[in-house]
Amino acid sequence: MNKWLAKTLVGLGCFALLSAYALAFQDIDHSIYFPSVVQGHGSCSGAPNPQLIQYNSARINGTNNSVVDFCSINATNERPNTRCDNNLCQVSGNTVPSLSLAGINAFKTSSVSGTEIGWCNSGQSILLSKTNIGTVQLYASCTLSFTGQTEYKIKSLDMGSGATLVLSSGDYWIESLQLNQGGEVVVDGDVRLFIRNNSDWNSAQINVSGSGNLTIVGYNNITLNQSNQVKAYLYVGGTLTLHNTSVINGRVTSRRLFMEANTEINQNEQQGYACFTDDFNRSSLGQNWIPYTSSGNFTPSIISNRMRLTEAITNQATAVTYQRIFPAAGNLVTVEFDYYAWANLTGNGADGVSVIFSDATVTPRTGGFGGSLGYAQRTDTNPDTPGFAGGWLGVGLDEWGNYSNATEGRQGGPGFRQQAVAIRGSESANYQYLVGTAANLNPKLDVRRTCQWWGCSFSGAGPGHRYFITIDSRSGGGVWVRVDRSVNGTMQTVIDWHNVLSNPNQGATPADFLLSLAGSTGASVNNHEIENFKVCALKSRPVGQLIDHFRFTLPQQGLTCSASEVQIKACANDNCSQLYTDPVTATLSPNSAPSATGGWLGGSQVNFNNGIATAQLRRNSVGNVSVNVLGSTPASKPFQVNLCSYTNNPNSYSTANCTVNFADSGFIVDVPNAYANQTVTGTIKAVRKDNASQQCLPSFGNVQKSVAFWSEYLNPTANNSGFQSVSVGVNGTPIGQSANNATSISLNFNQNGEASFPISYREVGSLALHARFTGSGDEQDLLLEGQDSFIRVPRALVLSANNPYNPTHPNGQCSAENISCNVFARADENFDLIIRAVVAAPIEDNDFTNNLTAYNYQQQNIALQHTLVQPSAGQSGVLGGNEYTHLLGGTTTIAQKVSEVGVFDFSLFAPTHYLGLDLASANLPIAVTSTGSIGRFIPAYFSVSPMSNVTLDAACKTGNAFSYLGQPFEYSNSPGLYLQPKSANNADTQNYLIDPWWRYNNQWNGRTYSDSANGVNLGFDNLQTSPISRQALNNSGIVLNGERVWYQKPLQPKPVFNSAFDLTLNASNLTDQDGVCYRQNASSPCLGYTFSHIDGAMPLYWGKLVIQDVYGPETQASEQPIYVEHFTNNGFVRTIEDSCTALPAITGFTLQSDPNNNGYTVLTTGVAVPPQVLAEHSAANLNSGQRAIRFSAPGAGALGVIDSVLDLNAHNLLWLAEDKDGDNNFDQTTQGRAQFGLYRGSDRVIWWRESN
Repeated sequence: MNKWLAKTLVGLGCFALLSAYALAFQDIDHSIYFPSVVQGHGSCSGAPNPQLIQYNSARINGTNNSVVDFCSINATNERPNTRCDNNLCQVSGNTVPSLSLAGINAFKTSSVSGTEIGWCNSGQSILLSKTNIGTVQLYASCTLSFTGQTEYKIKSLDMGSGATLVLSSGDYWIESLQLNQGGEVVVDGDVRLFIRNNSDWNSAQINVSGSGNLTIVGYNNITLNQSNQVKAYLYVGGTLTLHNTSVINGRVTSRRLFMEANTEINQNEQQGYACFTDDFNRSSLGQNWIPYTSSGNFTPSIISNRMRLTEAITNQATAVTYQRIFPAAGNLVTVEFDYYAWANLTGNGADGVSVIFSDATVTPRTGGFGGSLGYAQRTDTNPDTPGFAGGWLGVGLDEWGNYSNATEGRQGGPGFRQQAVAIRGSESANYQYLVGTAANLNPKLDVRRTCQWWGCSFSGAGPGHRYFITIDSRSGGGVWVRVDRSVNGTMQTVIDWHNVLSNPNQGATPADFLLSLAGSTGASVNNHEIENFKVCALKSRPVGQLIDHFRFTLPQQGLTCSASEVQIKACANDNCSQLYTDPVTATLSPNSAPSATGGWLGGSQVNFNNGIATAQLRRNSVGNVSVNVLGSTPASKPFQVNLCSYTNNPNSYSTANCTVNFADSGFIVDVPNAYANQTVTGTIKAVRKDNASQQCLPSFGNVQKSVAFWSEYLNPTANNSGFQSVSVGVNGTPIGQSANNATSISLNFNQNGEASFPISYREVGSLALHARFTGSGDEQDLLLEGQDSFIRVPRALVLSANNPYNPTHPNGQCSAENISCNVFARADENFDLIIRAVVAAPIEDNDFTNNLTAYNYQQQNIALQHTLVQPSAGQSGVLGGNEYTHLLGGTTTIAQKVSEVGVFDFSLFAPTHYLGLDLASANLPIAVTSTGSIGRFIPAYFSVSPMSNVTLDAACKTGNAFSYLGQPFEYSNSPGLYLQPKSANNADTQNYLIDPWWRYNNQWNGRTYSDSANGVNLGFDNLQTSPISRQALNNSGIVLNGERVWYQKPLQPKPVFNSAFDLTLNASNLTDQDGVCYRQNASSPCLGYTFSHIDGAMPLYWGKLVIQDVYGPETQASEQPIYVEHFTNNGFVRTIEDSCTALPAITGFTLQSDPNNNGYTVLTTGVAVPPQVLAEHSAANLNSGQRAIRFSAPGAGALGVIDSVLDLNAHNLLWLAEDKDGDNNFDQTTQGRAQFGLYRGSDRVIWWRESN
């Protein structure tokens, strides 16, 4: 057993002959860097946007409420099937701190660059003992293991094809890591893997068996391709990417997280061997330590960068408790520190320091001073000093020698042993001695001034030996403890493994431990100091919020024949102005049932509700009973003192008031609990104790007596701001509010010594009714006293809303419950939720709105709720405040908000308890009147993102697609935007997408087109009445439909350029009917949006249509070419890619020729009889940029001309026009001449040609 335990400790690096500071990378606190299943790290300023990206069916399981800590997330329409648990992921806008990857955490590189292992054989096992390693390549079914050092540095590791890498406990620094299919990483122990470069994992298995704990730190990016299985905590400095079917079981923290396809991240909390350190290099102890002083005037503090527990002054006893909880079962805990015990004095020093593990449910209180080292008890003092409260194990570093000595009330031990280390057991075992060293350890535990015949010297503070205290509870049936120390780098086993449970009196192991250090001096002294503290554990957690202390309100006097009611409050701060309202269970003192010495009806354990508990205290004989809280779950602050009051006056709480005196006679007063402003019947009974039956018997009967009554405010009191003082009425008479102004009321006592009386109180709260009878005459010196506390409960809590956002609709009442309601507030924007407490009324409406206000109602942590009224199929959204504290003063106004769009009903969960009273059992439920339907809530703003790249549908696509300047073209991929409705907290508002809550019907009437790069104006038209439409009802996409756009053709030819125009929308184009607009955030100005440099690929041609002049002999037919050209940097060229331009039939041309003036009769149909000419041209597109008109031969001697004219405007071809006449206007027509005969005309008309 011991060898196995020792091996385990060495593997975990607890001491293993190494300093705690040998590790090259800081301890990674999982509670800080991996608090949840996934999270982003670092500031949101400059974070990747979006920081979390999900596509397809990517899932994150274990988020609890689907909200994850990232700055931003991609739009919901991009991830309709992704999930966080069962819902769409939402982000909080928060992150966790980044882990420093510089300084002491900078990557540690290998000094070897060559190949270490270049190949391996199937079945081969390789064991590496070197710690600086070069390149490793494993591509066979072999296994690589390491010899068990604490740190390895590897230049490069590349593996797959069945290779297995086995990592034992330690740190592994790998500069480049590539894991391929068939590669497996097996983790045996607690491993940290550091990766410097981008790392790709391709269908690898990492720690799948889950036998060890693996933390991976990637300094750059990590990508999981194909189907990886990983069980680890991953911290990634850059982007973590999951593809295909990769799965991570563990937790993930990254600067950006990308998930797609069927990837998963599943919550899997691993038990990491986490360490926590404190070097005390500061001025104050801070929040991790709670100090206490039980003897002397010194409080533990930091002096010279060490935590000092005692000064070298007599009779000091102090302690500190570390603010972390260590589960007792299945755990491994090591505490280590450098120990300084010294004084510049001669003689023997004293006493020492104890390291204490105590029950975490018991409030720590120190044990005896001197030789008990603050842990064990002392009975030689007056009064006796009990041992450390809840103590289970105390390891004593004892300079003087009495910690091992069965003197001064300590139990067990071999006797006086100076300079020794010893261990004592639990409180239930009377702190019995368990095991220890012999006397006079060498070297000594302390340093003192030494004197020789030649003089004295002092070496200074010391000795600074490092102590290791280890508790291992992982083996069944045992809790093993061991003590080691390091002296000048050499380890010594001081106390070898000892099973604490071998002591039959040790008692049960508590569920959780607290760790404390106690220091003590007696008649002899030393300074006692701790430096470089460190505690490591497999399992630990922060203590969380502690109860500050407890306060009792109790009667000063009780009756031995009846129990007395005691109220206990769990205080959240030092003056108890705030209660600890989470569930609390406490064990009271006396820890017993009622008896002659006192106890609690129903037992000493009580449960608190909303910070208050009530209990019944009884003592069956005359005398005093002192009350206290022994321990609680959660715990109260270590070493805190609990206080008591007989009046509940905040100034009257004291430890001196924690005693109830029980007498044999008095009044039993009973006042029922009731609603405020409700009259009920109270009773008073004069009794005395019957010694035989222990019951209460009547003191007198059938008599009229005058009894003095007065009331007392218990909670709240007149000291509370906003409190309203109202008198209690008894028999219809207001009574006084103190004993000095008590009001006498005449009562008729029946034969049972009991009288009844009506009692009323208009307000709420807890009060005490006191009664006193002072005898006279025959009853001289007879004094009967009694009291009862009672509670008045508010009848109802009535809610309403108010918001100045829309002055015409401030109360938000929305009876129509639809979009016709006026706007009340924007999603996630604060409005006033008003809660009014009311008292009971004789006649009440269903909504209690006419009941009087209760001014003294106060209660913490009342849960709020809301209901979505419309749209009924929508999301309820998230409230800004889930609970509130009702304050004195009648109404409480809180800032509330809801993250969604629609109409809502706001309400609260009626408190089930009030001032410790179970309202259901008392049949006093608090009614709730909700706000009713409040609305409308609208988005705070739109965020805008483009749907996809906008592309153009060129007018001509028969060759290389192009359009002419002036020619309309359309979009092949139309301009579209995701107009994502957002709340003021940047969350998506899903309900806005539901028709008719979608309120955007803008048609972009102010849109403009421009192309500043090419310096050409654009025009557009759209024949659709509503060109803007939603892409789909389940997303926020809006699309421009039916748009035709053209570049306006300039008069002067322009070389070819590609389209790169902007479509600009102004702010009003992106504003809905309620004024919701596109913004960067909820408070920034409204913005427009520009689709920039659209397409960038479609060529634009400055084109013209040419009808060529031709000539030829009159005896031959002639063809007149028609073609298109466009302008380039080299002038005009034929547009051979144009097979799109449509030309009309010959009848669409004007053929000008006069047979009486050098011309012809031109026919367009039939058969021409010369000198008639038949002109032919069928309606068709150009072919590779050209066509021709065919003319028949006019015959021999028939000389003449024909002008072919095409009206470009009439045939919708104006983009092929040009300004031939130079009048700064495009010509509406273009023409060409066909000439028959030998006459050619002037040679200067150089574009004519002969037609054969």
